[in-house]
Amino acid sequence: MSFALIIWVSSFAFGLQTIIGKLTAKYSLSNPWQLNFFWTIFNLLLVLAFALFFGVAKIPTNFLPYIIAGLFLAIGNILLTYSIYKLDITIISPLFALRTAFTAVLGALFLQEHFSLFEYLLITLIFVSGMLIRVDEHFSLKKFKFNDLKYGIACMFFLALSGITIKMASTNGTYWNNMLWINTFTALLLTTTIPLFMKEIRKTPINKYIGALGYSLSGGFGRLLMFYGMAINATITTVVISLPISMLVTIPLSYVFPQLLEKHTTKVYIYRLLLALVMIFCSIKLSLR
Repeated sequence: MSFALIIWVSSFAFGLQTIIGKLTAKYSLSNPWQLNFFWTIFNLLLVLAFALFFGVAKIPTNFLPYIIAGLFLAIGNILLTYSIYKLDITIISPLFALRTAFTAVLGALFLQEHFSLFEYLLITLIFVSGMLIRVDEHFSLKKFKFNDLKYGIACMFFLALSGITIKMASTNGTYWNNMLWINTFTALLLTTTIPLFMKEIRKTPINKYIGALGYSLSGGFGRLLMFYGMAINATITTVVISLPISMLVTIPLSYVFPQLLEKHTTKVYIYRLLLALVMIFCSIKLSLR
């Protein structure tokens, strides 16, 4: 399989994950804590299978890097799942460009990376576009509030932070062994959320968890291909997987099945697409620095 095909399939897998997550949130699991916990468990089982298959399930000598990476990944997963419940796909999807901006900011803060005035402008444009992406038919500048958008923005920050800590934790072992322990601590930390959906467990039939399984499989498959692509060309891979594939799928679906995912006017969708293009362009330029 060629490099180009791998990263494009990865991007589509991530786009599919967002759509499956939204469908599961609307029609299967009404409690975000429940969906977040079970898709994390399913993902851990998937990683465990690969780790055992490749024979790299070994106990590390230092657990601290894995605990820290697991903590930030757990927070990022919680915020991503919560955002899927509260925000439109056409808002969440472009927000992933914020991850590039946050990664750049974190690099400047902790790795002493320096940026030109133009690059600071790119970062600013990404943030401003991300803040305005939630505009809909009822938007009023006088009454503008972040509301649920703040969870999406925070999600991208913690996903960027988890990416950095995962990279730091992954310096002392094989890929699958590192992923196994990071995902193990992520799942262990999320066991503290079980009381928040305990009542729903007793009422939820097994078939309602199919969406959580699909959410995990699509995300896990996308992540597997993403890291393969990162090993070949990290810049191009980051750009392609940040494309708002789920947004491009959701907009035409909203005209055919308006009740399925979301429904807005054509004017709102054009506006969001333009902001998404600005964020993508700035993200690409920033990635190629």
